[in-house]
Amino acid sequence: MNNFNMKIIITENKRIRLAINWLEEEYPDLKKIVFPSHEGVFISDKGMFKMLYNSRVKGFYVLNEIWDFIRSMFGFDNDEVSKLLLDWGNKKFGFRAKKCYRVEQI
Repeated sequence: MNNFNMKIIITENKRIRLAINWLEEEYPDLKKIVFPSHEGVFISDKGMFKMLYNSRVKGFYVLNEIWDFIRSMFGFDNDEVSKLLLDWGNKKFGFRAKKCYRVEQI
């Protein structure tokens, strides 16, 4: 009987692509919503606020449910999740955020 261990090697770039693909598949209908009385741009998924960009402080705020899932599912640490979400949000929505934050609610 042959016993063998199969190792799957996932490069850092592959993990990033997997996480971004998950974001795109899980939240395909994200919409930007601007309220004149607020300095931010809210990101909504089916009427529920999931993210917020504040242009005054250049901060991108992401709900902990998204942040924590990416961290645990793809094996990123908090700094890696922050960078991934920051790069993704800036590219997808045209933001100029400098920092990404994990928050309990938007």
